[in-house]
Amino acid sequence: MAGCGRQIDDNIKIAVTTSSLGCIVKELGKEKIDVVTIVPSGMCPRHFDLKPKDAQALSDAKLLLCLILV
Repeated sequence: MAGCGRQIDDNIKIAVTTSSLGCIVKELGKEKIDVVTIVPSGMCPRHFDLKPKDAQALSDAKLLLCLILV
């Protein structure tokens, strides 16, 4: 029912590995996407252990973007 206060979220959910990558993706997608950052800001991705809630966020995302530096 339109106009009953409930909005349907048509945004694309994108999971990213780092907050820096999340900022770039959010700027590109503006209001059309929802960004989920897996590794908390300020934490080294190499020292991060994936938790069950992180795995759930990944499974809900339509796209996973990660930046790998070697």
